[in-house]
Amino acid sequence: ILILGQELSGIHSIVHEDYQAGRKMAEYALDLGHRHFLFVGVSEDDHAVGVLRRNGFVDRVIKDGARVEMIETTFSRKVTYQKALTFLPKNMASYIACATDNTALALLKAANELGFSVPEDFSLSGFGGYDSTDYVSPTISTVQYPYYLLGVQAVQNMQKLIQNESVPFRIELSNELNIKESTKPTAKRP
Repeated sequence: ILILGQELSGIHSIVHEDYQAGRKMAEYALDLGHRHFLFVGVSEDDHAVGVLRRNGFVDRVIKDGARVEMIETTFSRKVTYQKALTFLPKNMASYIACATDNTALALLKAANELGFSVPEDFSLSGFGGYDSTDYVSPTISTVQYPYYLLGVQAVQNMQKLIQNESVPFRIELSNELNIKESTKPTAKRP
C-alpha cells in the first residue's frame, strides 16, 4: 500500500510540504505589506489541506503580529461560492488565502458577482497550482505542487515494494510559489 498526499503511521506515503507551503504563502503576503488576513479552509478531517496548509499560513502571520480570521468551507466550488456570497460583503481582510485553487476560483466568481475587484479590493491566492487558475481574470497566485513527480515517484516506489526492496515510509515533496495577477502590495498598517 502506498498513500499519496496524506500519511498514516506504518504505511508508505508520499506527501507534499503542506505546512511549508502555507508558511511560504504567508511570508509572501506579509512581504507585500498585508496585515489583515482571511484563510478560507476545509475540514480538519483532511490533515494535509485542512490542518497543515492552514496552520503553516496562520502560524506565520500570527508570528508577525498580523490579524487572521478563518472560515471553513468544503472542497465543493458550488458550496464555497454560495458561502462566499454571504461572507465577502462583510470581509475586512486585505488578503484572502484559500486552502485550494478551486476554493479561490469560487471566491473569485463570487467577488466578481458582488462587484469586488481582485486584487484592488483584496488579494487572493490558492494552493495546488492547477492550470485553471490561468484561465480566469485575474490569474490566481498559487503554490504549485509537483504532481507529475509525485506520480513518477509513486510508480517507482510501488515497483520497489512489489520486489520487496526498501522504500522510505515517508517521502516529502517540495513546492513552488507561483505569483500571478490576483495579489498585489498594500500599504503596511501601523
